[in-house]
Amino acid sequence: MNKYAPFTSEIDWRVAQWAVVDGVGHNSLDRLLAIPGVVEKLGISFHNTRAIHQTVDSIPAHTKWKTQYLSFPDAPDDKHFIQYHDPLKAIKTLLGNLAHNDHTVYKPCKIFSDHSRTNRIYNKMWSEGATLAPVIIATDKTQLMQFSGSKSTYPGISNAIRRKPSEQAWVLIGYLSKEKSSRIQRLFHNSMRIILEPLKEAGKKGMEVRKVHPVLACYCLVTCAKYGTCPKCHRSADDLNLKTPGERCTQTWTLGIIEDAKASLSSLHQFHSKCQASDVSGMVQHPFWKGYPYTNIHLAIISGKERKDMTCILLGCLIGKVPLKVLVVYHSLLDFIYIAQYPSHDDITLGYLQDTLDTFHKHKDIPDIQYNTEAFEHLHIDLAKDAWRATNKRDERPQMVAWLIRQEKIALFHQYLERQEREEQELESDLRPSSQTISLTKYPSRQGQTLQDIMHTHHCPGLVDDLKVFLNKCQSRAGSTLLSRRELEFSNIPFYKLDVFHAFKFALEELGDDTKIV
Repeated sequence: MNKYAPFTSEIDWRVAQWAVVDGVGHNSLDRLLAIPGVVEKLGISFHNTRAIHQTVDSIPAHTKWKTQYLSFPDAPDDKHFIQYHDPLKAIKTLLGNLAHNDHTVYKPCKIFSDHSRTNRIYNKMWSEGATLAPVIIATDKTQLMQFSGSKSTYPGISNAIRRKPSEQAWVLIGYLSKEKSSRIQRLFHNSMRIILEPLKEAGKKGMEVRKVHPVLACYCLVTCAKYGTCPKCHRSADDLNLKTPGERCTQTWTLGIIEDAKASLSSLHQFHSKCQASDVSGMVQHPFWKGYPYTNIHLAIISGKERKDMTCILLGCLIGKVPLKVLVVYHSLLDFIYIAQYPSHDDITLGYLQDTLDTFHKHKDIPDIQYNTEAFEHLHIDLAKDAWRATNKRDERPQMVAWLIRQEKIALFHQYLERQEREEQELESDLRPSSQTISLTKYPSRQGQTLQDIMHTHHCPGLVDDLKVFLNKCQSRAGSTLLSRRELEFSNIPFYKLDVFHAFKFALEELGDDTKIV
């Protein structure tokens, strides 16, 4: 069986991976492969770049890209092109990545610091009755061309994996057109409404994946606040220097201003003027975030690196230049920021957090918790700028999508091969003769127990699936054909009962007669 299929051999796979990932120029690679003897010496089946791409393209894609054109009544001839994924299918792709099996959590849970269950630990979004999964959307624009890219992640996957771009735990869900005119906000909201529409119903009722509710997490660029005003509270541009914050901005209030202006006025100019009078931008009549459950559009975001750089020097810069009372305020603010970044919290650390928050609230309102955007900024280079550079700079959008699809397929195929190699190594380890001597009692503790009873009594619901995988590996070692995962899923085990032993003995030969009961 060829585990490198659709590639004919390992060398074919290695050459294709090198050509796609390293971005070797098509003409350069074609000239290399055209040199007499190169293809024969390497033992590859490819004779040009087109053959490599055809093989890579034959690998099934996790989701299909969609395309759509947008236009506006005041400029019907201007067509705006967007390409995007269904975000729910993108989420399912992330959760279905076998390389992340050991790092993906579906089941909600409560975690305590000890057996007394008095000190609760809060460290994940699934530490409750259902898995609340904020889908973090980031949009970056580029100066290379008039488009922007939107990326999404799904926090059901552990932080250690999500923070590594090489683990493919982020998905580019769309390329958006960018407009320099006054229609830029309308274009952005209309595009995002089309792309993210499936999240509305899924956030309310959950997905078809366990008890998972994807909830959209927004940022200040989409709050529809008037330029120059505070996106979090009711303070105009002239009042931003006041010591106390205004009343909190809410999504309901912003929508109310927009709906009232639409209902009472007929022209776009009148609508814009009335919204501006209430410190709402007036550029958008239908915000894309309307109707999303639990969405807070008034979150603020700054660059993760910029924030870290500021917090490192802020307090030191203020010493000797401001009154002691001001230092206490900033000290409590920095304490709050650093404590909030703990990877896990329990009731004690939450108490510390509340103390710093109370101190700060005596003088100024606390900012909302911020997302770190460093990962998005790095991915923008990988998924937008590198994709653009790989095109011939003419009609680049379809070329960028094709480049991105091939990159994803190569990365996922590489993860598949790595996982297969680990499984083969584990199988060899399981079947390798051991220096341990294992002995069982003459009679089982429970004889002829059905598989269903065993799974229920011993709380091992995955027993049947694990038995199928183990027996399949044993058959392959014996020379039989290894079943595919799909064939294995629909196969039957040739028995339905097993004897159950509650204990066994094993001894290491080099340790003599010393034994241990397990």
